[in-house]
Amino acid sequence: MYTSFQFGAAFGLSAVTAVTVAATGAGGSPGAALAGYHAGLTVPAGLALLALALGVTALARRRRSGPPGAAPAPGGIRRRSGTGTAPTPRPCRDGRHARPPAVPAVSGTPVP
Repeated sequence: MYTSFQFGAAFGLSAVTAVTVAATGAGGSPGAALAGYHAGLTVPAGLALLALALGVTALARRRRSGPPGAAPAPGGIRRRSGTGTAPTPRPCRDGRHARPPAVPAVSGTPVP
């Protein structure tokens, strides 16, 4: 995880540097440098806005679809969490309950 953060930071910094150098050009005047910095700083600002838009879109889709693993209500409409009663799990094909058996607590002895 830390390595991916470092790689992302290095990649972002190199993109900002490339845009800044390209926008500054060969002119060594302070105005050209300022224009280059302005163009370079639009890169992280644009990426931050893109990340915000993607995050809002993902949260909106998740909120519409309900909690993960929720069974659809009758008629194909998903229930909202916290409203009404929870749907009853359907039995498996062989008639057993759909919920997996309880796992015993971890101890030093092996479980058969």
